Amino acid sequence: MADMWDMLAQFGVKKPQVQRAVDALAESGKITCKEFGKSKIYMPLQDDIELPDKGGMDAKKAEIKELSEQVTQSGDAIRQLQKELQGLGSFLTLEELTVKDKDLLQQMEPLKQKLIKLKSGSILITKEEREQVEKSYQKYMDAWGQRKRIFKNIWGDISENIDQNTTELLEEMGVQTDEDVNVSYEAFSKLQAKKRRV
Repeated sequence: MADMWDMLAQFGVKKPQVQRAVDALAESGKITCKEFGKSKIYMPLQDDIELPDKGGMDAKKAEIKELSEQVTQSGDAIRQLQKELQGLGSFLTLEELTVKDKDLLQQMEPLKQKLIKLKSGSILITKEEREQVEKSYQKYMDAWGQRKRIFKNIWGDISENIDQNTTELLEEMGVQTDEDVNVSYEAFSKLQAKKRRV
């Protein structure tokens, strides 16, 4: 009854009117009313409903089963299409690919020119530029060597009468040596010597 009241309320029909109309239909024998305590259940008459025989029931069951399988297959197909659609969303459009291609070609042009120069044996830096680089390299190597010697002399005086392991002491003090950071002054010095021989 509640569903009926809600549906008819939008047409301005009041709850008592619905109740009287339904009771009248029940009294006239057009519908059936069954009471369960204070609750009433109204049902349509089923006397004139023709029940199918066993063969008809089996046919209906088979039809329902077939339709259910079709629904399942359709659902699987829809999910597959949705998955493919999501995948297509991650691809670039033709317009985006055209822009990307143009951008990459522009980036390639200076690299191609550089490659041509390298293949032809052209000098990429001038003699003056090379000398400037070597001069800067020499300057920083000299500074590195000088500071390395100064620290070695000072540390030798400090650690001479210390019983503690010097490596552990350096670690406690937060001092990092060349070896701690895997660099070698000697290796860089050899590179410098090679540069001078070239």
